[in-house]
Amino acid sequence: MPRNHRAKEIAKIARAKRDSALERAEFRYPSEARVAAASPTSFAVKAEDPATQAMIADFLEKRRTA
Repeated sequence: MPRNHRAKEIAKIARAKRDSALERAEFRYPSEARVAAASPTSFAVKAEDPATQAMIADFLEKRRTA
């Protein structure tokens, strides 16, 4: 049976979950419209914007150094 956590512990756990989610590559992609499939058997993929990827990388780098 899990124990009850104090408010500070809950905040610390939540912060750790957010940080670990930011480190996952699949969550770093921007939520944008999907590009049409290249062929009938292919599936649609998310469009990647280099500028957005650069902003995300800069933000994560600042968080690591801070």
